[in-house]
Amino acid sequence: MKKALILFCGLLLISALGYAQQDKEPNKKNRTLTISIAPAFFATLDENIDGDTFLPASFYVTENYMLKPRLSFSAGIHFFSKKFVTQGFTISDFGSGYSGPTKTTNKFSVFDIPLQLNYYIINPNDKFNLYAKTQILNAFIANYTKGEPDMFGKYGSHTDYGYNMFLGIGFGLDFKVVDRLSFVIEPGFNYSVIGFLPEVGLIDCQLGIKYTLTKK
Repeated sequence: MKKALILFCGLLLISALGYAQQDKEPNKKNRTLTISIAPAFFATLDENIDGDTFLPASFYVTENYMLKPRLSFSAGIHFFSKKFVTQGFTISDFGSGYSGPTKTTNKFSVFDIPLQLNYYIINPNDKFNLYAKTQILNAFIANYTKGEPDMFGKYGSHTDYGYNMFLGIGFGLDFKVVDRLSFVIEPGFNYSVIGFLPEVGLIDCQLGIKYTLTKK
């Protein structure tokens, strides 16, 4: 699965970029800058989609370039964060150890830079767009943990930092609600190739609004 996804994304990126370079003078007028607020589901393949996998808000700032009538390139920044709290009870195996209720807190924050190619299944327009996408996702991850109490009942905390690269494929749909404001949905599948979460497949589905800041 990993090799097939890498090969597919690589071939699509190379062929699309090569096709775009046939134009000596790209159309600079077809460029937009957008900001999106999109709650998302984000889970590994073996997890159920429920409250624990729901992210209340993800924030995107994206610059979009039309390379060809049906092909565009997007780059930008994306941030999301979620806190998980687990409560339990522990009984010490040692007489002097801590026994009582426990609470573990994890705050997972991700800042990533998606580089995305979009192929429009129908001709792009200002009202309705349907497209396939492939992307390379460079993610910087911080995982804050406030964990199990020590023998005196005190909680310790630490933060782990890491980097991850994902390759992804998916689809997107957006349609205009009012001037400059669109509704967008983007389901996708991302596979980790190197980093903090090695060889992990993740499904996600962004669902939210997109506002066009500038058009050129």
